[in-house]
Amino acid sequence: MKWRLKEQAPREFIHQFPEFGRLVLDLLWQREIRTQEEIDAFFNPDYSKDLNDPFLMSGMKDAVERLIGSIKNKEHVAIFGDYDVDGISGSVILATIFKKVGLSHEVYIPDRAREGYGMNIPAVEGLCKKGAGLIIVVDSGITDFEEVELANSCGSDVLIIDHHQPLERIPEAFAILNPNLKKDVYPFKHLVATGVTFKFIQALVPVLRKEGFDFGQGFEKWFLDLVALATVADMAPLIGENRILCKYGLGVLAKTSRVGIRELMNIAGVKPQTIAEPSWGEELVFESGNGNERRVRKHPITNINSQTISFSLVNRINAASRMAHAKVGFDLLMSESKEEAKDLAMQLEQKAKERVQLVRKIVEEFNLRNDVSQGPIIFAGSKDWPIGVLGIVANQLLEKHHKPTFIFEARDKESLGSIRSNKDLNIVNLLEKCGNFMTDYGGHPQSAGFRFKTENSEDLKQCLLDNIGSVVNQEPFLEIDADLTSEEIDMGLFKKLQPFEPFGVDNPTPRFLFRNLIIKEKRLIGSDKQHSKLILSGAGHKVLSIPALAFNKILPDHLRIDQRVDIVGEFMVDEFRGRLNLSIKIVDIKISEI
Repeated sequence: MKWRLKEQAPREFIHQFPEFGRLVLDLLWQREIRTQEEIDAFFNPDYSKDLNDPFLMSGMKDAVERLIGSIKNKEHVAIFGDYDVDGISGSVILATIFKKVGLSHEVYIPDRAREGYGMNIPAVEGLCKKGAGLIIVVDSGITDFEEVELANSCGSDVLIIDHHQPLERIPEAFAILNPNLKKDVYPFKHLVATGVTFKFIQALVPVLRKEGFDFGQGFEKWFLDLVALATVADMAPLIGENRILCKYGLGVLAKTSRVGIRELMNIAGVKPQTIAEPSWGEELVFESGNGNERRVRKHPITNINSQTISFSLVNRINAASRMAHAKVGFDLLMSESKEEAKDLAMQLEQKAKERVQLVRKIVEEFNLRNDVSQGPIIFAGSKDWPIGVLGIVANQLLEKHHKPTFIFEARDKESLGSIRSNKDLNIVNLLEKCGNFMTDYGGHPQSAGFRFKTENSEDLKQCLLDNIGSVVNQEPFLEIDADLTSEEIDMGLFKKLQPFEPFGVDNPTPRFLFRNLIIKEKRLIGSDKQHSKLILSGAGHKVLSIPALAFNKILPDHLRIDQRVDIVGEFMVDEFRGRLNLSIKIVDIKISEI
């Protein structure tokens, strides 16, 4: 892969903000954060002032009034939640509120393997028979026309809480909360479904207080742990309102009262800490080359970050639906019993391990069976590839081959699968053109799901090829934020990066180029020896011993002891016996030219 250094901050920008160091200014410039107002909002978002009014979202007033009616009329309400972390977390928020107000309710989460994504006719029929006067759909529904029509016909109103890209027409639901609706004026378009659910609760709770329900001031903030969890899990852009919700959500996550999350952290070896509480009078210090910049900090500081969420929590919760049923994840997040939560967390841990082995097996089978050198897309399926893990498989194949990837479980009558693509292709737009060959589809521009009659497999593939247009599947450049010397590798540099957290889409973890590092040790680690670990030393005067890890990668034999290498990597920190240790996550590695 070719390497390319990102644009660095111009001299004028550096002179405009002398209170910041050069590296901080380069990172701000690359993120198009270039005014004092934008810098203040990015580094120090204000929960009480910077969030948008939930009633700006179309359908919000109708949704709140409809639920208040359900409570007053003692209706039975059904929550139809998707099976991933986003759908589960949004469902937990609603179920918690309903439990608190004494509203009769049930939660239905479809089986990923048997029912697939979105609403389905048998499930809706079942909810109607149980007397659900209102069905609230979380993280799906925006393309479920027949299912919504069926619910309407049996006397159940439907409230859709979704964030997926709508088609040209939308279902005839009682109300739809989705900031991506064409005529919706809500300013921020990148909320996940749990984020939309949180906005619903923001609008609902004040009304419930007026109705006499006991909700303390700021009650809804304790759901921010779930919002952060879902936002990171769904790989939503961590900018704007998402950044505010996640930055405060990390603080809630560090001291969450959810025993399920605490047990999951315990299994993963995570020890949450709140390093500093928010304080209107406390100063936040940014290090710079010209002294320290001091500003009032309004958000908590914690040792929990987006990587903790992704690798310690999300992977385990999602393992439930991929390897068994998502209800295990829902029950974990709702649990109030330490013993029950511990048992459920152990189940998820086991399923996560099984998932890793299964994904590795499928990728190996794919590589043996398929030649990906020809054609602009990857389109492959097998009866032995369960749908639950195909999103992960598609991601790995996309990363390796840089082609839009359609991977499916081939069943006798109807196949279903996952799709991943880079930003050159809007998957949903492409699927719309081939809708005649599918029974269902939906998702995001770069991540979607699809279902089709197996007999239409070749016709669907040809339609995709015919309509993919001029998408060029070139190997992308590996973008590098800064070129650093080995002598700059220390905890001080790492701390300068912390105000940029949480990292994620549109605010990626900074990647640095380190030249002329010397390999002093090289070995394989992990239960299956699937990771590579190097001990590196620097070429400068400073004596260094730097651990570097390449996850799920066996480094080639031509990288030898005492060889000089250039590495593109990200900083990582782990805690051992109360001490923080800095290491490098290897993104790419080459033999030094000098």
